[in-house]
Amino acid sequence: MFKTGSLYRPLMLNSVASFAIACAWSSCASAQSAPPQDTSSVTEIVVTAQKTPTTQQKTPAAITTISGGDLVKTGISDLNAVGQLAPSLNIEPVRTQTNIFLRGIGQTLTSPNSDPAIAVNINGAYVPNEMTGESFFDVARLEVLPGPQGTLYGRNAVGGVINIITRRPGAEYSEEGFLEYGNYNRVQAFAAVDAPLTDTFAVRGALNIIEHDGYYTNGLDDQDSVGGRLTAVWRPDPKTTVTAVAGYNHDGGLGSTAQNVPSPNSNVWQLNFNPKALGYSIDNKATQTSIEVDRKINDAINFTYIGSYNHISIFQDGAFWAGPPPTPLMVNQGTTEYSQEARVNANWDRLQVLGGVYYFYSRSLYTASLYPVPVVYIVDGPFLSQSLGEAVFGQSTYALTNALRLTGGLRYSYTEKSINGQNTEAVLGNQVSDDKYVGSDEKYYVDWKAGAEYDVLPASMLYGSVATGFSPGGFSTASITPTTAQAAPYLPMEVTAYTVGIKNKLFDNRLLANLELYDYNYKNYQVSQRNPFTGQNQVYNAAKADVYGGQLDLTAKLSPVDQISVAPAYLSAKAKTLVTPAGDFDGYALPYSPDWTVNSSYQHKFMLNSGAQVIAFVDSQYASSQWAFYTHAAGGLISSNTRTNLDLSYHFPMDHWVVALWVRNLENSVVYTSGISGTTPGPASFFIAPPRTFGFRVSFKS
Repeated sequence: MFKTGSLYRPLMLNSVASFAIACAWSSCASAQSAPPQDTSSVTEIVVTAQKTPTTQQKTPAAITTISGGDLVKTGISDLNAVGQLAPSLNIEPVRTQTNIFLRGIGQTLTSPNSDPAIAVNINGAYVPNEMTGESFFDVARLEVLPGPQGTLYGRNAVGGVINIITRRPGAEYSEEGFLEYGNYNRVQAFAAVDAPLTDTFAVRGALNIIEHDGYYTNGLDDQDSVGGRLTAVWRPDPKTTVTAVAGYNHDGGLGSTAQNVPSPNSNVWQLNFNPKALGYSIDNKATQTSIEVDRKINDAINFTYIGSYNHISIFQDGAFWAGPPPTPLMVNQGTTEYSQEARVNANWDRLQVLGGVYYFYSRSLYTASLYPVPVVYIVDGPFLSQSLGEAVFGQSTYALTNALRLTGGLRYSYTEKSINGQNTEAVLGNQVSDDKYVGSDEKYYVDWKAGAEYDVLPASMLYGSVATGFSPGGFSTASITPTTAQAAPYLPMEVTAYTVGIKNKLFDNRLLANLELYDYNYKNYQVSQRNPFTGQNQVYNAAKADVYGGQLDLTAKLSPVDQISVAPAYLSAKAKTLVTPAGDFDGYALPYSPDWTVNSSYQHKFMLNSGAQVIAFVDSQYASSQWAFYTHAAGGLISSNTRTNLDLSYHFPMDHWVVALWVRNLENSVVYTSGISGTTPGPASFFIAPPRTFGFRVSFKS
């Protein structure tokens, strides 16, 4: 099934997916109401990170789950801020997308010729990295699964997985929404309607608008986003559920830029040029669709098919870094991606089996023009980057006894990658370059997993595993030498991961205490930096990199109205063998790998005699200092920081109306995120996380 032709071939599977997605508007299912919660114990969440429903405490991994309600309370409307809620997670915004680092593993290159190390999935379908910077809304839950997931997820999950599950229509007609207003003239308006049209067919429509003025004094770092999603669920019979999702998002405004470090002004948010007069703007349009067919074959066997189509067009005319003087950058990109997965889950007395096939194809056309000084511009592209992947996988768990279970998994993958375009080159005056470069590659991979779980006590599970994973190699947007047409290749990144942990439910489920220790051994870890001899950005391989650490998750129900969570995490992530044209970096800490992060939250409910409630919620994250560049270049050290969010809400009786006050980044910490070395005047420039914001929110639901 694997070597079926070149990247340009049409496949029968593509035709099936296109037909299924075209018909997606007519498919869907009804959701059931949640059972009443026991307020005296910690509520366990059902997750699907292992591609089968399990409770969080029965999942043998340090999974972090964030509910849609908590995303709203903490003001998270895109992936960039999720890092504040999960241990050892850094999500660094770069213009239209994100660089995601989980336990020190990630990718700093933003152009489409490279693959991310952390896979992001929406409703079970992979989304390209170019779309991860889009705003998201109407989320049921978000799952962060750290560590390589090569068996179940395959490519681009060499450091972990983030799953976003959006809400499905309910069984009864309902309306809900909220309106939020804050400083910087921030307005967010959200509305959703559930409409069961028949006993077997229901739809949910959701609309989300976010606008705010720029955080910079000249108006940059603003937001002007509008998004909508239609979800349809159809149950033609009791054993079949078809769920179709179609979403669209548009981002406009002036855009963002990277501030010089050190800032030329005492106020880091001060910029002294006029982006409107320079014609700066962004225009990004993203479409995300998926269809899921779930069929219960019998009491033991279930079949699932998930197909998706994603497309994003990106236009940006702005400042790559602020200078002074500002350095203009113009980006045009179009990315189209298809994926399909069909799998079978079987659950017999002592044996659980999961098996399936997977297909992936993406195509990106990219051009970027950078103008560092008036007489020089750097052209990156245009180039066409294509990637294809196919896989067959299986994983099974067998219970040797009532307390001991063994797990084994295997995945066989085939990948193709190609690049064809114009070499990145500095051009003087009106000189035009016609230098071209090409590259193509194909490889087979075998990933495996072996694990064990042991119930030490009925409410305590000990687990351990050894697993592998990979992220494909590829081609830099530069030739091997200035006089050749062959694109500079880089090797695939591979890992062997050792994990051991224990999960406990103590004191009648009033305390969840989980600990995980890990050691990841990476081969050919991918880093990117400008080649000092050619002046072109290039991907390099660290022959060896070692990542180890531990994560402790504590959640306690102190009383029926008080709950507290604390999650400290220690991380050591270093390149053991790394030599590039810039020098020898053996033993250097990898980018975005702080030694310590501590996430914490506390919630208290004040129960009023009228039946109303007042809920006070606070969450905070501390991150120790970390490097943004593998070279540890000047200006690349991000200082330790703390960010705290507050939410105080009044819930009217019956909870139909809620009024809330909120503050985000209470400390007004200046937190540098994605960095660029060697800028003007330099030595570096950084994007910055939002400053302190505050406001109020009014919510309703019928």
